[in-house]
Amino acid sequence: MTRLLGESGVAAVAVADSGVELTRRRARDGRSFLFAINHSRADAGVEASVVDLLIGSRCTGTVETGGVAVIAED
Repeated sequence: MTRLLGESGVAAVAVADSGVELTRRRARDGRSFLFAINHSRADAGVEASVVDLLIGSRCTGTVETGGVAVIAED
């Protein structure tokens, strides 16, 4: 499966711990937003150096248990 994904150009949206759902959306003006939803029972890491629009500050890289982060990517 890994070989097929690589050959097809399919890649993960971002790197995150298990249980985190990630979706990237791009605006017409080129801005990019990453939505991270933590479905796990523990805080989870998301590799992103960006601003979390829900808390209004730089993302710490952690999404709390059951939490959501909407991230404006640099």
